[in-house]
Amino acid sequence: MNLASAAASQVVTLLTTDAWERIRSALTSWWRHGRPDQADAIGADLARARDQMVTAADENGQTAQLLRAEWQSRIWRLLEADPELAGPLRALLADASANAGVSISAQSTVTMRARVTGGGSVYQAGRDQTINTRPGE
Repeated sequence: MNLASAAASQVVTLLTTDAWERIRSALTSWWRHGRPDQADAIGADLARARDQMVTAADENGQTAQLLRAEWQSRIWRLLEADPELAGPLRALLADASANAGVSISAQSTVTMRARVTGGGSVYQAGRDQTINTRPGE
């Protein structure tokens, strides 16, 4: 289940990068080995997922969360049916990630907590962060 979770997280992340068509093509091909009757539908579903991610206006990441859960379930079922696909899946994700500049992580959740008192400021980010201020602020 850990591989399916990491793969789903990576797939959803890659949907909004330049590597998305490559990951769609590779996953469709990968799916063709395990469930050939579903391969074409998987490609179409990935395209719809990309559209959802690109147009998502939710700042709390709910769309990404829902898509990760959906793809985790799909990938897990495929790996259950054919465990030998785990190696090719790892290679596929590593290759797509390296070319997109994204790292694979089994942990896809970031939890941050902050408490400010006395007029202080807190800046938190799960990844890159840019803070622009004007003089005197």
